[in-house]
Amino acid sequence: MTKKFQGKLKIGILLKLKLFFPYRHSYAAIVCYDPLDLESFQKVKYWIQELQKISTGTKIYICATKHDITEAAKKKVVVDAKDVQELIQEYDAKYFETSAKTGTNVKELFYDIAYTWANDPTTSMTFFGDYDKSFDHHGQPKISSCC
Repeated sequence: MTKKFQGKLKIGILLKLKLFFPYRHSYAAIVCYDPLDLESFQKVKYWIQELQKISTGTKIYICATKHDITEAAKKKVVVDAKDVQELIQEYDAKYFETSAKTGTNVKELFYDIAYTWANDPTTSMTFFGDYDKSFDHHGQPKISSCC
C-alpha cells in the first residue's frame, strides 16, 4: 500500500543579488554568494535583513557557490572564513558549500531543508496514512505501517 503526504514547502532562493523565488512566507531562504566576489558576500546580510522585514521565522541557509574551483582559483577567494562564521552565528543560519557545475552538496542542501521542515512541529502538513513525518539518513521519507 502506498502512503501519501501533502504539505507545502516554500523556499526563497537568493543568488547574486537577484531574487529567484518569491520569499514572503517561505519556510526557508537560501542566500547564495560567490566566494570570489566580495560584493556578493556583502549583499548576503542585506538580503537576510530584507527577508526578516517581511517574513518572521524563516530558516536561513547561507550557500557558498563554486565549490568546484581549482586549487589555483581557491587562492583568489576573497571572502574570509571568519566573516562567514560570524554571519552564520548572527542569523542562526546553516551553511553549505555547493557547486552548480558538479552538483556537490546541492541535493544535501535541499534534503536538509526538507528534513528540517518535516520534523518541525510548527509546520502545517496533512498526512494520509500512517506517516511518521521524518526522513531517513538518505533524506528519504520514513513511512511506517500500522500492521
